[in-house]
Amino acid sequence: MATYRLSIFFLSADDEGWTENYYLNASSLPAAATQLDLMMNTRAPLMCNKFKMVDGRASDVTVRGNVQFTSNTLPVVGTYALPTGKTALEANTALVCRFSATPPRFALVYLRGLSSAQIAGREKVVESVWDSSFSTWHNFVSAGTFQARHRVTPPPHATYSYSTITAYSGNIVSARKPGRPFGLLVGRRT
Repeated sequence: MATYRLSIFFLSADDEGWTENYYLNASSLPAAATQLDLMMNTRAPLMCNKFKMVDGRASDVTVRGNVQFTSNTLPVVGTYALPTGKTALEANTALVCRFSATPPRFALVYLRGLSSAQIAGREKVVESVWDSSFSTWHNFVSAGTFQARHRVTPPPHATYSYSTITAYSGNIVSARKPGRPFGLLVGRRT
């Protein structure tokens, strides 16, 4: 068994993009690519049609260039139906999901592509249709083949160890500010 990174690339209707990376223990690259397709299909019901997955790839973490792309038809548009009066949120709003691994290890996934039906201010809102899809997603991640990645040595030549994710252990809401515009000077403001 080897460790593979599953990378999914997202885009919002207003051209905000982000990536989610998952680490998986699999027997081969084609087996990892199959899990990537399943992950994308499990992830789509958590987003409304204002968000889409524009690419996905599985890669071996130890071999540079050993990559296989998703076989899903792209883009994969979110399938969650927004309730009347609810709106899509900016991509900077995320549900930070914590998955437990071998103690004290854990993995954090910033689940973006949300709407006001799931998040109100800084609180998670109960919404039965979305919550059912969310349970399916976090059970898929907790099923025993996904890994939490931990840095062992610092950059520039960082090395990592991997621990099996054993359970979903809760979430918090994060509403991060947008990054600095390009072209601004870096340093202290005077």
